[in-house]
Amino acid sequence: MYNHFCGGRIPARVQLTGCYLDYKAEEERGISKLQILHKVCSEKRAKSRSFLEEMGYAFAEIESCGNGFCELSYGKVHVMTQCVGNLGGCDCGECVNKAVQIVHDECAYSLAGDVYLDGCYLSYNYDKYKISHDIDEGKGSGEGAQKLAAIVAGGIMATILLGVVFYFMKSWGKKDDDYW
Repeated sequence: MYNHFCGGRIPARVQLTGCYLDYKAEEERGISKLQILHKVCSEKRAKSRSFLEEMGYAFAEIESCGNGFCELSYGKVHVMTQCVGNLGGCDCGECVNKAVQIVHDECAYSLAGDVYLDGCYLSYNYDKYKISHDIDEGKGSGEGAQKLAAIVAGGIMATILLGVVFYFMKSWGKKDDDYW
């Protein structure tokens, strides 16, 4: 089924809060860790000046965080970043700085946003506003083709996992037959 729909191997990435899975063909590993893969900004915009101030302080704090995972709140702003496991401290910091710059440039007054680069991920929200509200209502900037791609990638991963389970069950059954 995978070959029928996708025509061969394609890279896939699954990002859940606190969990990360990345699959790439060997020749694609040289892609820049700063390449943007996906970005979504809420359509709901902030109207208060304190929003920009709190965002500025929160992002300054997150940029100075030295390890691969950082989660913090400043005022009503909640920010979380995560780098891929093989990204060193300086490269991780550079990736997070790039994600913060993308948020400033492209999500300026949005109450929530997610930025996925090849080497890191940044998510933020203001006053517990969740980006999923926009997506569920069909208003987010990250719907359509990206939503379909996520569904297809999830289906592919589930099919592969099911195939592996059935393969092991079948091979385990053959071993039992050899003893009779």
